[in-house]
Order: sequence, then C-alpha cells, then structure tokens
Amino acid sequence: MFKNIFVQALCNTGDVVLCTAAIGLLKKAYPEAKITVMVRPLSREVVEDNPYIDDVIVADYKSKQSSFGGMLRLVQEIKARKFDLSIALDGKQRSALLGWLAGIPVRVGANYIFNGLPYLRRKMFTKIVSPDCDTNNSHQSEIFQSIVRQLTGITGVAPISMARVRAHHKEKVQQLISQLPAHENRIALCVKGTFPLKDWPAEYFVELIERLHITYPKSAFYIVGAPGDYEYANTIVSSTRIPVINFCGQTSLVDLRALLMESDLFISVCTGAVHVASTTNVKTVVIYGCTTPVRWHPLNECYSVVYAGLDCSPCSIPADACPEHKCMRSISVEQVEKVIINTK
Repeated sequence: MFKNIFVQALCNTGDVVLCTAAIGLLKKAYPEAKITVMVRPLSREVVEDNPYIDDVIVADYKSKQSSFGGMLRLVQEIKARKFDLSIALDGKQRSALLGWLAGIPVRVGANYIFNGLPYLRRKMFTKIVSPDCDTNNSHQSEIFQSIVRQLTGITGVAPISMARVRAHHKEKVQQLISQLPAHENRIALCVKGTFPLKDWPAEYFVELIERLHITYPKSAFYIVGAPGDYEYANTIVSSTRIPVINFCGQTSLVDLRALLMESDLFISVCTGAVHVASTTNVKTVVIYGCTTPVRWHPLNECYSVVYAGLDCSPCSIPADACPEHKCMRSISVEQVEKVIINTK
C-alpha cells in the first residue's frame, strides 16, 4: 500500500536505537517501501548504513532555538520527497508540525509514547493509534513496535538494529585495545548518565573497580562515553590505584558498538550506551535508580540489572529537587559486585 514512508525519531540516541525495532516491523509490513528516518545529528550513526533504513534526514536544531527559515527549509525538503505516510515515533511537537506543514497525506501519531499526546498535537495527525500493550509495564521498544502493529495489522516482533560495523571501525577498536595493559579479559564501564539522577556515585565505581580487580586480576578496565563525560571519568581514573583507560570521546557510536563486541563485560548506568550494547552479545550489568528496568532494560541475551526500587522511583524530577540522590546511593558496591559475579 505505502511506497514512501517517513519515520520521525527526533528523540535521544538510545531511544532511536529502540525505535529501530518498530522500523524493522514496518519493513516487514511494507517490504517494497522506501523508508526514510529523520533524526538529530547525534543519532545519525544509528540509522545510516542500517539494514532496515533506506535514507536519512538529519534535522540539525536545538530545541526552541531553530530559526523560522531553517524550519521552512526542512519542510520544503520533506515535501519534495513526496512521502505517502509519516509515523511520528518521538512524541515531539516539531515532528507533528513538520508532517502537517509538508502535507503528507497519511500522518500517524500515537496517543502514548513517552507520555500522553496533547490535544493540539493530535489535530496535526490524520490517524491516532493506541499501543496494544500495557505502557506502564512494557519495554520502550515494545511500545514503539505496538504502534506499528496497530497501524499495519502485522504481528510479531523485530530485533533492534544499528549501523553495520565496517573494517575501519574494527581497525579503530584495535587501536584502542592496543592502549590497554596486558590482559585476558576486557571490562568496559559507562559511568555518566544523561542527567545527574542517573549517576551512581563516582567513589562507588572506584571501589567496584578495585574489588573486580581482585576477583578478575587479569582484566583490563576502560571507561566509554561522550566527549563531555571525559573529565568526570577522569575523577574515577585518578582515584584508583588500578590502571583504567579513559576512552570517553574517542569512539563514534559504531566504534562503541564494535568495542563492546570485543568486550567481555559492560557495566553501566541507565543511558544510551546500554541500548548500543543491546545490539551486541556483551555481558551487561546496568544500575538503575530514577528509571525503571521494566521499561529500559538491555535487550541482549546476557544481562542483569541492579535496581533500587524505591517508592519514589521511577521519577523525572530535577536533580536539585533530590540532593540526597538516595535511589542510586542506596545501591551498594557489594550489591553490584554480587550481581556481576552471578551474571553468566
């Protein structure tokens, strides 16, 4: 039926990774259709050279800062592509507006993605679908897929997907691995979330590394993350007597995927790197406080979670409204170490 599909995914990078499962279902429902995905610049590597996706539009903007001219140019580009179906998988007002202004004949939104859909935004879609799952107790990737199932009538699920790992990514990873001390096992850590309430205390990570060094004495440790995480990661590196290499800012998203493929264990707070890891077979342990593993757990086969599960969690309050940071501080180093050891 549809031949030229436009998927809007102007959400965080980890969410874009989870969106790809829904795009995989779309590809199954409409195998002859061309699928174009719109993302923000930080997420382009998720969708470029992705087996589910034929083309990419990068919407380079900062929320509430884009010019009218830039918005108009983006509308013109979308209109020129003559899409016959748009699906907004991000719940963003901008996506709803772009599809409406571009005059795409069938514009699909969902009454729930991350939260409810405001009334005015509903008016910009030609069809509103409801996820066919319990949104309070379902994984985010399942919520995305349920939207596509409701639209198309297709059944089943699809795996998440990322850009293919190419030879140059593997070469980059070997360069990074060559910086590690002599080792038999490789342990990667992601220590910084996208906002402070996701962070497990730095001093806890220091103690965890020192304990794991005793349990796994022939292991090399390294921290991964964005360029902005480098200084924070260095506070951990400089506080431990164990050699830890700081790779923050040294990998692209696909480099990170390739590095995790070569890692034996990945320990992380709840952040986008967890969903990148879900496209690999690395053993993964994730620490959750203000977010819930019900909705955000890894999707690879071998994973474990450590969750505070306080009455106030999950939450979305500002960090300064919870200075005690008690959800993450309540998770002890001993708890995390035990989970790691028991994860097979």
